[in-house]
Amino acid sequence: MFSAPSIRLVIIGHVGFAEDHTVSGSSTGLGGSAYACAMGASVIKPRGVGVVARVGDDFPASSVEVLGVNTEGLSYAAGRAPRLKIIQYAESRSFSSELGVANDVVTGSFPDSYARASHIHLATMPLVQQMRWLRYCRQNAPAATMSADMFEATAESDPELSRSLCSLVDIAFLNECELKILYPDDVDRPPRYVGKRGAGGASYFADRQELSVSAPSVDVVDTTGAGELLAGVFLSMLTAGHDAHHALDVAVLVASTKVQEFGLDGAKLRQVLASVQIQATRQAGHEGLT
Repeated sequence: MFSAPSIRLVIIGHVGFAEDHTVSGSSTGLGGSAYACAMGASVIKPRGVGVVARVGDDFPASSVEVLGVNTEGLSYAAGRAPRLKIIQYAESRSFSSELGVANDVVTGSFPDSYARASHIHLATMPLVQQMRWLRYCRQNAPAATMSADMFEATAESDPELSRSLCSLVDIAFLNECELKILYPDDVDRPPRYVGKRGAGGASYFADRQELSVSAPSVDVVDTTGAGELLAGVFLSMLTAGHDAHHALDVAVLVASTKVQEFGLDGAKLRQVLASVQIQATRQAGHEGLT
């Protein structure tokens, strides 16, 4: 009898629907920070990835299960799943949301098995929710390292609390806009963070060293979800034993593929995720034979 694999990475966030409006058009589909991040994390050993989210009865549960990740942390409630609306302008974007059943944090949905994970990631969500989950996880999963993803709207509305969260986690994920808002003088930045530079790629800053990866030149259609995908790929590969540079390189490739299409179900994105999964499986098999 085979035992279930242990959970190495936990993703906490929202699962719902995303409505995107860009200069290239509009789309509506499955989304939410936890969903996008889990999709990225599925590139390697997905059964070792656990997802924590409050799910409405209007969301197709099979959409998360098909990623191959552990769904023990999904709690279902009668009501509407989160609705996210993003309008992307030439140089900025606006954001609004109706969180529905996910409006309140329900820490009781965090499975005991997840408390033994090596890393816990707080995907994009309201700051008060991230802080509550941070306190809960530090108390109930003290051995886990933690990370959190920032968002421009919350950085602007509460920069002090945003900086506090960045200082309390082990890795912060920030884009260029968030870095300018929270650290305008380039000082007192978190000791470890991933800087998401869009078309410029991404950098990982740790132990006073910088690892940088350039992004391929692509035609950008829709950037929503790219940052969460990047975080999911990076953390999944890192916790599976890959070195940070390789993990960041693959994460940038996946994110760069996603921005070429609307939503999270584009053919190009699915193809690159499948390709990474195949390569990782082959590599694992090769290492097992050597």
